[in-house]
Amino acid sequence: MKNFSVGKLALFSALLFFVSALQAGKIWHYCWDNEEGVRECGDYIPPQYSQKGFLRCRIGSECEYVKPAPTPDEIAEIARKKEEERQRKQQEKKDRALLALFGTEDDIESARKAVLETIDGQIQSLQTILNGLKRNLENLKKSYEFSKKNPEVSKEQLSSIQRNIASAKKRIQNNQETLQAKRHEKDKTNNKYDGYLQQFRDIQRRGLPPKEE
Repeated sequence: MKNFSVGKLALFSALLFFVSALQAGKIWHYCWDNEEGVRECGDYIPPQYSQKGFLRCRIGSECEYVKPAPTPDEIAEIARKKEEERQRKQQEKKDRALLALFGTEDDIESARKAVLETIDGQIQSLQTILNGLKRNLENLKKSYEFSKKNPEVSKEQLSSIQRNIASAKKRIQNNQETLQAKRHEKDKTNNKYDGYLQQFRDIQRRGLPPKEE
């Protein structure tokens, strides 16, 4: 009986407030439950209740319920779901791109083979050039040692041979670096197509991605 009386009192208070607000020309009024669960109303919400959900009413119109502000855990969960959705869409985009290039695992291996053959050809060509540069360097060194013992060879000529030796060493270094880069490119290519192969198998396991809208 006591609870019924409290409820009737709260309802009566709310009605009185609505009438007062209407007479005062106010546009909005708010209702909330206090710490004891009693409905209270006013033209503003006390700060301690503003995050707990409340009724917002326009004078002469229906009220709408404003949901409580999310808790830190709820905010974190919302962020987690958004990130999962972002990753899902990103993965679907990658899957569609892969399937546009390859229809089977054999297609992937054929593409890998073609790229590797091109790189192997470049490596072989660089190695041939490098071997020639090394032979040229040895000849220049021998020429310099021989020229030093020849009194008819001028200092200018010796300096020219030394410059040629330095140039040959530099070219050898550049080619060695290029050769190393090509070998690294070959390793990266294998890793890349291994990734394609694994992704293709994952797609088969997960199922084909939906078409873009």
